[in-house]
Amino acid sequence: MHGEGVAHMAIPSGGRRPRLSGKVSLETLHCTWPDRKRQKASGQQTWGCSGESIEMALAKERREELAAVY
Repeated sequence: MHGEGVAHMAIPSGGRRPRLSGKVSLETLHCTWPDRKRQKASGQQTWGCSGESIEMALAKERREELAAVY
């Protein structure tokens, strides 16, 4: 599972935090549209767009990008 490795990398990197706050609005918009269905399926819609989960969402996006590339 490469996804878990990506998630671990995304969370501890402190350099990402300040940048993340700027992306929050975009992330929330992204969350409300395509991700909502996915989160309902996984039963995590409450996590959807709140603080910590945004990092998780970013990790998930990166995982999808990697999947798309390969």
